[in-house]
Amino acid sequence: ALEAAKGASRYGHVIFPEVAHQPAVDLTNLLLDNVGSTWADRVFFTDNGSTAVEVGLKMILRKRANDLYGRRDEYPWRNMKVIALEESYHGDTLGVMDCSPRSVFNATQMPWYKPNGIFLDPPTVSMRHSEWVVQDDKVLEKHAQREDLFAMEQRLTSALAEDYRQQIRAVLASEEPEVIGGLLMEPVLQGAGGMRFIDPLYQRILADECQRNGIPVMVDEVFTGLWRLGSPSASQMLGIKPDVAAFAKLLTGGLLPLSVTLASDEIFKVFEGGKKEEALLHGHSYTAHPIGCQVAVRALQEYRERFSRSGQQPEFWDSQTCKDISSMPNVSGVVNLGTVFAAQLAGSGSGYTATGSVAVTQALREKGVYARPLGNTVYLMCSPVTEVQKCNELISELKQTLSHVSEEREPAFAA
Repeated sequence: ALEAAKGASRYGHVIFPEVAHQPAVDLTNLLLDNVGSTWADRVFFTDNGSTAVEVGLKMILRKRANDLYGRRDEYPWRNMKVIALEESYHGDTLGVMDCSPRSVFNATQMPWYKPNGIFLDPPTVSMRHSEWVVQDDKVLEKHAQREDLFAMEQRLTSALAEDYRQQIRAVLASEEPEVIGGLLMEPVLQGAGGMRFIDPLYQRILADECQRNGIPVMVDEVFTGLWRLGSPSASQMLGIKPDVAAFAKLLTGGLLPLSVTLASDEIFKVFEGGKKEEALLHGHSYTAHPIGCQVAVRALQEYRERFSRSGQQPEFWDSQTCKDISSMPNVSGVVNLGTVFAAQLAGSGSGYTATGSVAVTQALREKGVYARPLGNTVYLMCSPVTEVQKCNELISELKQTLSHVSEEREPAFAA
């Protein structure tokens, strides 16, 4: 709030095209030094996550078309699709809606919705009875420690890795090269899809195989980025260098609208030229809003200081309590990653429209804990600067509630 007041005392509205202000310059440098370290060279400003992904979609499709056909005024790209994941969600603007499979977020919301994706169903991970289990329609691996899932040097040479490679290569080989415009995925954790923890090995190999075939890779880190999962970016956890990445939520923590799309210099060069139609024409009044940028600069400094003080990734949620919840009879799996804790409840139905977690979230609200239901998943989420003691109080309350709430309690819905 103090940073917002500081920004407001100096800046009003600044038209950003061909103009820069200090908060935007400072934020750009911070982003490139942290979440964009080793791969990003440019930052494009917008005002919300969906728009940031929409801009990134324009970037990767133009790059792919340029690589396939060379620079031209019009491309034969009408049938171009993205590779994406089942249960994905990238926002509510028209282009990115088409990058997700049919769901309540798109098919019932927009008559023009047309799924323009090759949708893969990735293996997922959750803690069950204190073990981390990787599975698709069957159990594929079990790990004692969550960190083992990100040990790529060991996992990339495994039999499972080779299985993943063959599956992904078969998908790429089944499509004509000009059909595949890029890869778009939420790295590590799908948010609106039910806090699904995707096997890091699968996403690493998927990104590697796409880039090996000249297919641009974009990561949607609107939810997962900026220390949400305990690291500056989820891409870094996977060990990948994307071509494009979108960030939003933790830039300002919701105080002001702000989002960014980071890109490599190769992506930027596709839009260089002497004609206006060659440029990336996407902007509006809130582009790089100076007060939002001022707040984001301070937020990123706070996150970096908090995580650098400990020298290691902090554990926000008590490990024993997480294990206890993972062994409860009405819980089918648990995910605790950075600032996120999620428990998938055993029950009928699946997906966003399932109601298995409603009774639990209602009981929590009666105790002053405002958790949100996501289908059969109930989750808690703190900020990167929340004190661990507060997180432990919240997860203890959830454990107690799960022990007492009956699965048969009838959910009530507001009109």
